[in-house]
Amino acid sequence: MQFNLTLYYKDRVLEGSLENGVAGFAGQINRVRGTESNYLYLAEGAWSPHLTPKQFYLAHSRKVFGERAQKEMLAAFETLEENEEFLGWRGQSNFRCCGPISEVNQAYRLYRQRTRLTDRGME
Repeated sequence: MQFNLTLYYKDRVLEGSLENGVAGFAGQINRVRGTESNYLYLAEGAWSPHLTPKQFYLAHSRKVFGERAQKEMLAAFETLEENEEFLGWRGQSNFRCCGPISEVNQAYRLYRQRTRLTDRGME
């Protein structure tokens, strides 16, 4: 799973989009699982561009885990976010969050082959 909403926030993805006239949200799926929180944050942020990661996780932890576990889950999400930032948001965490999944990487390697059909005059 990815815990890098803080990266989006620090890069001003939501507020910068608003300032530059972007409307809506179009995601890029390179990983099916583990990005649910990211996509939900960006989708909700399209409607509320000043949404902070803390505000998101506060509501998200309550919806998913219930009111009794909200405080502990918020703390867990914040700790995971801090860990991802500490590791540089480069997929060096124990969660192996970032980078292409093997299927995408394999497709890219096939694309980069020298023996494509167009190289042989075939289209």
